[in-house]
Formats: sequence, C-alpha cells, structure tokens
Amino acid sequence: MAKFFTKGVDQLVWSKPIIVIVSILLSLFIWLFVVDPVKTITFSIPIKTVALAPDKTIDKKNLVVLSQDIPSSNEITLVGRASFLDAIQMDKYYSTIDFSKIDSSGNKVLSVEGPFGEMKGVKVIEMSQKTVQVQVDKLNDSIVQVDIRLLGSPREGYKVITKTVAPVNIQLVGSEALLKKASKAIVDVDISNIDVGFEETKYVKIIDENGIELKGTEKQYQTLVSIGVAKEVPVIPVLQGAPMSGFSYLQGSATVSPKTVLLKGTKDLLDSISSIYTKPLSITGLTEDTILDAELKVVKGITVYGRNNFVKVTVPVQGLISRQVQIPSSLLKYNHINANFTYKVIANSIVFSVRGSSNVVNNMNELLLQPTVDVQGLGVGQYTLVFEALLPSNCSFDGKHEVLISIEKIIN
Repeated sequence: MAKFFTKGVDQLVWSKPIIVIVSILLSLFIWLFVVDPVKTITFSIPIKTVALAPDKTIDKKNLVVLSQDIPSSNEITLVGRASFLDAIQMDKYYSTIDFSKIDSSGNKVLSVEGPFGEMKGVKVIEMSQKTVQVQVDKLNDSIVQVDIRLLGSPREGYKVITKTVAPVNIQLVGSEALLKKASKAIVDVDISNIDVGFEETKYVKIIDENGIELKGTEKQYQTLVSIGVAKEVPVIPVLQGAPMSGFSYLQGSATVSPKTVLLKGTKDLLDSISSIYTKPLSITGLTEDTILDAELKVVKGITVYGRNNFVKVTVPVQGLISRQVQIPSSLLKYNHINANFTYKVIANSIVFSVRGSSNVVNNMNELLLQPTVDVQGLGVGQYTLVFEALLPSNCSFDGKHEVLISIEKIIN
C-alpha cells in the first residue's frame, strides 16, 4: 500500500510541468485563433505623385506628361492579427508614383510604389494598381499675343471704343506637340446690350486652326480685359441770322461733318442725351456756300471721344431768282362755294411769278402747287381774287398772284 502511494505521488509531481505547458499552449492557441485571429482588410488609399507639378511638368527634367488619366487611388488588402488590423489608421497609408525616374520622352511604365504606412504585424497581399503607363513629351514654350473676340452687340446707339488686355502677350508652356497645334490665344468677351465699360479677369483660350480649344490648356491662362463704351449721337447745327439780301438758305439743308460723335460720361447723363447741338453759328451776310467751324455745346460731365469739340458745318447759300409760272385754270380749287352757283376762271391759264433760290425755283413742279381761292359770300359777277399755292420752302410769290373768276347762278 505504501509502495503504491509513493508511486502515485511521483507521477503527479512529474506530470505537473506537462500540465503547465499544455495550459500555456492551450491559452496561446485560444489567444491566437479565438481572441486575436488572423484576418484581412481591404481599403482604398491615395496615390501621391512625386516630382510632378500641377501642370504635369516633371521637376527639373524639361519634360511634360501628356496622359490625363493618371490614377489617384489604389486599393490594397492587408492580412494580420485582428489586434494589429483594428489599430491601423487607414488615412495614414498611401502609395507613390515617382516621375523623377523619367529622363526622356516617349511611352513610359512606372511602378506604383508602396504602400507606405504602419506595417507592424500586417502584410500586403494585394494591391490593385502596381504600374502606370504614361506618355511623355519634351517641354517647350512660346510667346503668343492675346486677341479679344467680342460676342454680341452693345445696346443700340452705343459703340465699343476701346478693348485691351493685360498682359498683351502670354507664355505658353507645354509639349512640343501641343504648341504645334496652337494657332492663337483668344479671350471671349460678351458685350451683349452693354452701355457702360468694365474690367474683368477672363480665362484665355488656346485654339487650333479650326477654332477648337486645345485639350489640356483649359483655364490655365488669364488676362485682365478692359472694355470702353461710348454713346453715338447725331450733331445738330444751330444757325442764326440770314444771308445777304438777294440770297437764301434753305432751312435744314446745312450738313455736318462728322454727322455723329461719340460721347463718354456717366450712364445717367448718357441716357438723357439723344443728340448734341452746336453753339449758334451766324450766317448773316453770306452770299455763297460756306463751311464754318462750329463748337459743340457739351454739358458738364460729358466728353467727346476721339476728337476735339469742333465740327465742320456746310451752309448752302444760293442767289434768288424770279420765274414766271403758268398753270392750267382747271387746277384751281374753290373754297366755301355756294351750291347754287358755278365758278370759272376767265382765262385758260393762271400766270404768276415766284422768287426763290435757283435750285428750288428751277426744279419746281407746277402741277403740284395746288392753287386755291376763297369765294365765301360772293354772288353772281366777275371778281379779281388773290389765290394761294403750296410753294416750296424758301420760295414766295414775286408780285401779284391774282385770278379773274366768273360766278353764275345755276338755272334749273
């Protein structure tokens, strides 16, 4: 009995380390595979470019990347214990494309490097973007002048008087292939219905020979556009006095050079002006066509654009002549007739004289004079009456203008 007891104690003593080891291993197993198991996680990270400027030029290489589809993100899969994966900060991971490794133009393949971030306890098992293919060209520059292209029309009566850009020239920077396609640089300016000038910073378009904006140059260049506007109004001459006796001026026949002028001023002032007058010009004593210098009557706050305040006024002056006119008696019209009487001119024609400028008198159409006589209150008999006619401007009767008529009663 004693021997059996001793043997059991010895077995227990020797088995205790084994139990401890088994317990540790069991605990470790539970920790590794139950409490902190291995798992995977997939997420997207940014791809950062190295040595590539925003305009796609490669730093210090005189090269430019033509490709527009450079990837900006990468999807990665990490594997590791849950305790490590749960602790990672996804926004700290990134991958890179190093463009400094490119030394010449052509089609190039670059490795997407990384990912970079905390890698303790984790391992990358998958990365969606491992390489990228890009097209590279030599970088060049060219100086071009910026032209303004006006779209639309100003408000009626207004004109664009100035259009400028600053800077006038811009330096195009790009690939040799791109610069070969560049035909001109333009800036579009909408002037639809404008009546005041303005300044505005606008994007410059680089276009090809067909007028199409070159891809890759959009909103890369700017210039300050200045538009000046003036109102165009007619000049009205103001004349006073009269030519020398025996000469005439046909009212309204004076002409002005230039016929219109451009005015600058505030919007309120320009809106209130539809024409501009000259200061009064004397035509007293003129005997021939005369060109006079006339000063414009400019109100305060208004300036005349592009010239001084003087215009040329041509005043046509003609000598007066007298001419005998003969028209058919049948053209005479009677005013205020009595229905019981008949009215008749004794002679077959009406003869009278008119006086006026030679141009007017010589070109007068007698059939359009429309002579009339007033017979109101007159009874049977013969009467010498003054008649009237529609004479041209600056033309008058020269002497008597009378007609002998006979009035008879109508017999039923």
